Amino acid sequence: LKDSVCITMSSVWMQLCYEGENEPATQSFMIKSNADNVSLLKDEIHAKNPRRLMHVDAGDLSVYASGTAVPVPKDAISLNSWDIVPRESTGPLPLIVVAPKPEQQNQQQPESAYVVTAIVRGAKQSNGARGNVYKFLERHLGLYSDEEGIQILYNGGDL
Repeated sequence: LKDSVCITMSSVWMQLCYEGENEPATQSFMIKSNADNVSLLKDEIHAKNPRRLMHVDAGDLSVYASGTAVPVPKDAISLNSWDIVPRESTGPLPLIVVAPKPEQQNQQQPESAYVVTAIVRGAKQSNGARGNVYKFLERHLGLYSDEEGIQILYNGGDL
């Protein structure tokens, strides 16, 4: 086993917060980490929280020592990316990870880009015509608004 490398996994407890927020965004959570520096730990944190951190790159996260208060005091100093990962964190005293606050989603109703009109004659007598039209529109039009959806209406016996 010449030139073998031993990688040790350890438990690291952390809690995610957003900048400017007075309360943490998550409860304390644990990851099994083999990161030997804070930069690699940020990558693991980002991978563990893809939805909460989709708006930010792993390098934009700040990691603070176990026992740091939330909200993080302005004079608190984050760990450097090249620092060794502190292993003394626990559930009650996790590392504090601060991410930029996500921007609020625009609450306006989406505008329709275009309207597609099609008539399928005698569709009411056809088994599965409505579903087939829906699948066709979804496949060929791609994304659509969850609020508006794809509307397929009968007009007499036609679809």
